Parts: sequence; C-alpha cells; structure tokens
Amino acid sequence: MPDPIRLAAAEALRGAADRSPRVLVGFDGFLDSITSAVDTRRSMSPDDYEPMRTIGALASRIGAAGGGRSTNIELRERELRAGGNGPLLAGALSGQGVRVTLIGALGADGAEPIHPAYEALVERCEEAISVGASARTDALEFDDGKVMFNWSANLDRIDWSYLVDRLGLERIRGLCARCDVLATINWTNLGGLPSIWRGLRDEVLSSLDRRPSIFVDLSDPAKRTDDAVRSMLEDLASLDGVAPLTLGLNFAEANRLSALRLGECLPRDRSMGEMEHAAARLRDALGLSCVLIHTRGAVAGADASEATSVRTRVVERPVLSTGAGDHFNGGYLGARGRGLGLGMSLACGCDTASAYVGTGRTPDLETLLGVLVSGDGL
Repeated sequence: MPDPIRLAAAEALRGAADRSPRVLVGFDGFLDSITSAVDTRRSMSPDDYEPMRTIGALASRIGAAGGGRSTNIELRERELRAGGNGPLLAGALSGQGVRVTLIGALGADGAEPIHPAYEALVERCEEAISVGASARTDALEFDDGKVMFNWSANLDRIDWSYLVDRLGLERIRGLCARCDVLATINWTNLGGLPSIWRGLRDEVLSSLDRRPSIFVDLSDPAKRTDDAVRSMLEDLASLDGVAPLTLGLNFAEANRLSALRLGECLPRDRSMGEMEHAAARLRDALGLSCVLIHTRGAVAGADASEATSVRTRVVERPVLSTGAGDHFNGGYLGARGRGLGLGMSLACGCDTASAYVGTGRTPDLETLLGVLVSGDGL
C-alpha cells in the first residue's frame, strides 16, 4: 500500500521539478575499490567463487587466525569508481537535477588534475574543482553491510589556509554566495575540516547578505576520541550561529553523541516514535537547527517546528551499499532545496538510498518519483 507521506512527497516534488537548487559540496575525495572477499573457490577461473556474504563470516575467518596462526583471504576488486563522501553526495544530487559545485581531492597522483574515474561525475556538476590527489578506500561489500579500509593521507593537507591558497578568498566567497546549501562532509577523515568551518564562519558567511544553510555528515567517527568529538560539536554550534545547520547521523553516531551530551544511550527500540524523540532531544542538547537520524528501519528528524519519522525500505540483497548514506543525504537535500518539508524530504532521502542500494545506480528524479508512489516493501 502506498505510504501517504511518500505520495505527498511525490506530488510536491513533481510540482517543484523545474526548480534547481544549488549545493556546494566539499572537501574530500576517494577512489573506491568495490571489493569482495572470497569464501570458497569453485575453480581458479577469476570470477568462479562464492563471496563471503556477511561481515561475521569475515570476522570468523580472521578470528580463527589468532594465537600464532595465520590466514589468507583473497580479495577481488569488482569495480574502481569515484568515491568519497563529497563526490558520492555530489553524484546523488546531480542525478536529480541539482546544480552542484564540488570541491575536493579529485586528482591523480601524477600531473592529471582530474582522475579519469571522476570524469563522468565532473561532467554532471555545474563546476568541479580539484585541490589535490585522491585518497583511496578498499570497500569490502557484504549482504549485511560493508567494511571500509581508508588510505586517507592525501587529505591531510586540506585545511582552511590550503583552500584559500588554492582558490583565493574572493572565489570561495563567490561560490558560497551563489549556493543554497553548503555541505561539508567527512569530518572523520578530514583533520582540517574544523579550520575550514571556522574560516567559513569568520571570513565568508558572516559577510554574506544571503547565507546558505549548512549540512554536515560526520562519516563514522568511531576512531576519533571523545575530546575530538566534543570539540567538533562546539564548532558546529558556533557555525549554526551564523547559518542554520543540519547534522545527519546514523544510529551509531547518534548513540555516541547522546552518551556524550545527555549521558544516556539511545533506546534499543528503534521504533519511529522513539527515533523522533531521540532526534528532538539530541537537537536540543547540541544546540543545532536540525538533526537527522537514519537507521535500517526508520529515519527521523527534528527541527524547530517538528519531529517526524519515515519508514525505510529494506533491501535484502543490496547490489551496492557503499554510498548509501550519501544517497540518503542527496535525496534529502534535493527535496529540501526544492522547498519540501522535513517529513517529505526524509522520504525522498530514504527512497533515493533504497533505489541506489537495490540497483547500484543513482536514481534520477523520475525514478525517485516512481519509487515514492510504488508502495513496494512497505
């Protein structure tokens, strides 16, 4: 049965399809090696194998190698594709007709300013600016999730002074002045992002008459210390003081922030009502304009006017899961930029992500509209 919030989102999206908001996305860039771990081989023909289907299968294989033993795990690269949270978000947005300016590490290690893997994405962007060579991710894909090994040293140099040296302050101001949303992604791997936030706050946004809203995705900060997380949250609250800021979180990230700020974990019951309540409490505790929490079963959001939630469509056998969160963000921001409300934008984010995971391809606007009205999986 079609979901009323999705039907409303489809109708509103059709009515606003001719609007094309501008989003500035930065500042990472990875080449993603989409990889399978071999469980058993039927023959030595390159693709004649059974992959490990679950993260637990990989963990068991590794765990059995302890105590002075060893193990050999064969990895098979299925595809090398443009990656990084910023480029993946840019791809999701541009696929739905949003005008995107992408700033990131899009280059090759040699003299090429843009790595060939990014060429198709660059063509879809209104503007793409490379500020260095890409980092790399080995993304091991499983039916129940993914394990990503990041080689992120190429991002170490990217901070505010580096961007100003490469682009110039006036160019940065001009790019921010024309955009509707400024999306800063991957705090986890971009050590210079806090300095970029401060530079944008003090030298750019505070001087603009028309200020874009801000979107932040932390990108799995499990490796970052509690002190670093606390400092980051102070930076976000300060940035929200000059432009409204939305923080997008998965369940693990929301749980950690709740423990740090509220002294309590999120409820084990991930029902829609509980997630709405958690998003509202976390928003108040962090002092931000809007907080989103996305889980496998539901997504929730809270802003100054409401807290709401939407059921997700679970894809049992994903074709591609790397980039699912970025596609949720893209669907959400594309809808928000076209004037849709919080709940309808959450629905667009959910169905953009599920369409991507189920097909391995970024859905365009017409595909998204079809998914919204289909009722499949609900």
